Amino acid sequence: MTPVPPSASHEEGGALQTQASEAVKRLDQLYEFDREPVSQDRLLGPGYFAGSFAGEHVAATEFVIGVLFVNWGANIKDIFVGLALGNLMAVLTWTLVCAPIAVATRLTLYWYFRRIGGPILTVAYNILNAVLFCILAGCMITVSASAVRIPFNIPAQVHWYPDDIRFVLVVLVVGTVVVAVAILGFRTLAVFSIVCSPWMFLMFVVGALVVLPKLGEAAGVGPVQSFGAFWEVAQKVVWTGKTPDGSPPLGFWKLAAFAWICNEIRIGAARLRRKGQRGG
Repeated sequence: MTPVPPSASHEEGGALQTQASEAVKRLDQLYEFDREPVSQDRLLGPGYFAGSFAGEHVAATEFVIGVLFVNWGANIKDIFVGLALGNLMAVLTWTLVCAPIAVATRLTLYWYFRRIGGPILTVAYNILNAVLFCILAGCMITVSASAVRIPFNIPAQVHWYPDDIRFVLVVLVVGTVVVAVAILGFRTLAVFSIVCSPWMFLMFVVGALVVLPKLGEAAGVGPVQSFGAFWEVAQKVVWTGKTPDGSPPLGFWKLAAFAWICNEIRIGAARLRRKGQRGG
């Protein structure tokens, strides 16, 4: 066995150290004030907030949630009034609970929690939070991949496991894009949302307009040309107040709670963390 010259070993170690140093420098360029309040020169304008907000709340999961409400037997009045109340409660919670804490601390939740509970509790919290967000991210990426699969003629994945390797590849590609955008920081994420959110909202509207005539025919109303006709169609064939299996339908208070909790499930982790980083 030929011994490795000390100079070669030293050069190899130096190269690794240089690569590590360069990686640290690149990560420092993405620094988003994890441990201190955001400085005034790094605050972003309302356009970035609007892009981020739209990117988070205009998502493909709304299609899935809408189907759940139909299958759970929600009626049309409870849909409109219950969801309005739930979203109002969510906005009030953001305004009265989350925003004052975020503005007062100007720190991310992780660092603020570390200052209070110490490093051991922070590690435990981060592990639990990572598991939760991995599950959530997996669900969201799978929903996005379910839309991307259509141009490739990949069959719908209806089992709890994928049965087509092409769908797995699509999930990997979509997940890579999502993770890359997240790593590049809040500014890149907001710009990405500004580009994508408008046409996503347009797709929602166009999808409803395309299916509305068919719903009118199914309800025996014919062409839907007024709000009254829309209300009748929605009441007869969409939000009928009946479940497919005859089980008790989803009521007003459950709908309101659903909207409130879905918007506030991340009030501790995500909201405080993001508002602290963005400067309110």
